[in-house]
Amino acid sequence: MGAFVGYGIGNEHMLYDTVTFEDDPTTPAPDLIVVTHHRGGVDDQDINGLLFGGVVGFDASLSEVLIAGIAADIAVNNVEASGGGELTYPYRIGLDWHASLRGRIGLVDGNYLPYFTGGLALGGGSYEEGPRRADATHLGWTLGAGIEAAISDKTSIDAQYRYSDYGLRTYVVPGEGDFDLGYVTHTATIGVNWHF
Repeated sequence: MGAFVGYGIGNEHMLYDTVTFEDDPTTPAPDLIVVTHHRGGVDDQDINGLLFGGVVGFDASLSEVLIAGIAADIAVNNVEASGGGELTYPYRIGLDWHASLRGRIGLVDGNYLPYFTGGLALGGGSYEEGPRRADATHLGWTLGAGIEAAISDKTSIDAQYRYSDYGLRTYVVPGEGDFDLGYVTHTATIGVNWHF
């Protein structure tokens, strides 16, 4: 088990409804009518922020140098973007927490264990604009690599990089309608693990 801190950067991708208008031919004066709603609007923003969390896992020796295992982690963070511009209210958009269930495989080299890791990723996203808020849980995947260095028989330092794609989810904002929102992140963490 262990604890870690880190920094994450990434991108949010929003798809929202755009409306196509045309003149109503049945009226003498030009009258605009709604023809279609479609996911034609696109908005991309960079997100970034700090994170900290904990991890539990299990490793098994497949040979003298080959290690395989499984790990589960959860982190709270403020990986987000915010702004205001011409909107009535300032907005905030981002991931409030993320978690993963991953396998990992590595080769022991003295006190060092370089490894690859990958698996399922979960993320809790939110959108706030003034008094309005919408939340959704994302399910995606994560892939990365790291190196763990033993500093004693029971303690190690773990440095890790992961790329995560949390997929698109639909957010419903009261009074505003709905939109699809997805996140991808790059996270770098360093932590301390205790072995039992």
